[in-house]
Amino acid sequence: MTSHPAPRFLPWLAAGLGALVLGCLAGWYGRYHLIEPEELYRTCLAEPRPWWCGPRQRLIGATFTVRGIYGWVSLGAALAGWLLEGRLVAPCVLIALAAGGLGLELYSAPVAALGVLLALLRLSRLDEVLAQPPKFYP
Repeated sequence: MTSHPAPRFLPWLAAGLGALVLGCLAGWYGRYHLIEPEELYRTCLAEPRPWWCGPRQRLIGATFTVRGIYGWVSLGAALAGWLLEGRLVAPCVLIALAAGGLGLELYSAPVAALGVLLALLRLSRLDEVLAQPPKFYP
C-alpha cells in the first residue's frame, strides 16, 4: 500500500482559519465591549476623561471614517494573494483572513465576506504555489 504525502497547505489552512477566528474574536470584543456600550460613551463625555477614551475614539474613527476599512483591507490583501506568486501569497492570504474577521464584526461585512471568500479559495490552492521552485530574476 502506498502512502500519500500530506498536502503542504494543511499548516497554512490551520493558520488561516486561526487568523480568521482571531480576527472575528477581536472584532467581536471591539464591537460589543468597546464601541457599542452606552456606559462607555457616557464615561468618555465626563471630565476628566479616563486614559482609555483616546484609543477607544481612534478605534471608532478607524471603523466609521473610512466605511468598511477592514473589509477593503481584506479584499485588497486577497486580491494581492491572487496576483502575486511565490512566498508572498501566504502572508497576503493570512492578512486577508485576519482583516476579514475584523470586518465581519466591525460593520463592513459585505466587502469582508468577499475578501474572506477569495482568501479561502486562494488558500485551497496554496499547495500548487508552494510546490513551484522559486523564480530568480537576473
